[in-house]
Amino acid sequence: MSIELLLGVVIAVVLLRVVTTYFPQIKTWWRQFLQVLQSPAQKNRVQSHVQRKLIRSLGGDRRAAERLVSQLQYKFPDKSENWCWEKAISDLERDRFR
Repeated sequence: MSIELLLGVVIAVVLLRVVTTYFPQIKTWWRQFLQVLQSPAQKNRVQSHVQRKLIRSLGGDRRAAERLVSQLQYKFPDKSENWCWEKAISDLERDRFR
């Protein structure tokens, strides 16, 4: 590996670290950009571990989990179903410690 290539990689890593540290909205923008690029099949696929985590957080009440997700899908129609499951988890965790 040449020294120029190694130096270029090091500079790129440092620059990426600085940009994401001082401009956190770039991370959000990047995630949204990647979500737009996903195919509809990928966008609507829900990861099973996310579903299990929410259901477990609700004491095994699958119907309550589905109601929460349904409400979020109504409130945020442009978001993926997986995003709604993750949002329900984060809302529960946030509200649990209030």
